[in-house]
Amino acid sequence: MIRCAVDAREYSRPNRSAGISRFLTNIVAPLGAGTEFEFHLLTPTPDSVPSKLQNLPGVRLDALPQSCCYGLDQWLLPRAARACGAQFFFSPFHKAPFFPGLPLVVTVHDIGFLRLRTLTAGHRLLARLRLRLTLGRASKVICVSKFTERDVQDLFPCAADKTVVLYSDLGADWYRQLTDHHPRPAPAVSPAAFGHYFLYCGNFKPHKNVDQLVQGFHAAADKLPEHNLVLIGGDADNTPRLRRLIRRLDLERRVYICRDIDDFSLSRFYQAADWFVTASGYEGFGYPAVEAMIAECPVICHPVTSLIEVAGGAALPIHSPTPGEIAATLIRAAQMSVTERQEFIAAGRRQARLFTPGQTAQAFARLCRTLVSDPTT
Repeated sequence: MIRCAVDAREYSRPNRSAGISRFLTNIVAPLGAGTEFEFHLLTPTPDSVPSKLQNLPGVRLDALPQSCCYGLDQWLLPRAARACGAQFFFSPFHKAPFFPGLPLVVTVHDIGFLRLRTLTAGHRLLARLRLRLTLGRASKVICVSKFTERDVQDLFPCAADKTVVLYSDLGADWYRQLTDHHPRPAPAVSPAAFGHYFLYCGNFKPHKNVDQLVQGFHAAADKLPEHNLVLIGGDADNTPRLRRLIRRLDLERRVYICRDIDDFSLSRFYQAADWFVTASGYEGFGYPAVEAMIAECPVICHPVTSLIEVAGGAALPIHSPTPGEIAATLIRAAQMSVTERQEFIAAGRRQARLFTPGQTAQAFARLCRTLVSDPTT
């Protein structure tokens, strides 16, 4: 049996890091249901671990002290890993003990916090030093896309011989919801209320270019009389700014912000949308584009960073995330024939095969077997 200690504290912060929690669940759920792996999930809040994991034969919940902080992590996490007899320590994100005392596998979803300069110069320098030390101590560094792998290797050459790409899949339950077109039960929030619409899902941080998307829709509005724009998600820091922009452009009856949409309703929004659209300029992976393709919703995106490989040639490209270019692309999409639109749907269906449920767990299992058989690899 392969015994793995896991930093599972992200489950207690789902609103901050849903993608990381999902990534971890999609590894633990299939492998923890078998007999080859035993995962010790280290967390100060065991009740925060998804119920689907708590009773699996290969999952153990190991409580950490509530007062864990970055300094105490360096001592508590390795101590807990050794206590459970783990053969290696797995972090589903880029933070980990500097001296774990056993082989270390860390995950880098993106390094936007260094590339986008959202931190002060001092905090950015400290974050870079911490990440450099973590990558230097790691036995393997999981990157969720080839773009992220290149980005990490460019900034941290010391990790070049340690990186491995594991695409994120969506998990079996969410995959079934996205592909199930059964009309019952009715969603809590009905997409029918919005008529024909372009759909965006995600936060509203500046690098997502949602402001430009709204401005582009405004520029195209006269030529899109039957279409609305639905923005699902947002975040506390940036949503007020976007609401002000929508009011200033007099788009309150054409652009809708929907917060706190449940998963079932979200799956129906994907299925009912005319197009999914994102003008994001930086993505470590890009879950929403994958979700749209699986739900047979054609994708419009700015083909940069990971979206080049995630959406591939299945997306209608926004060549520049400017309002004028976005407007032209939205008009082109709306004026497509049914046959042309179906071609994008079919291309998305083929592309989505890269992200079928279980492939992340299978790749992780192969990595673990190699690591356990030869800890120096």
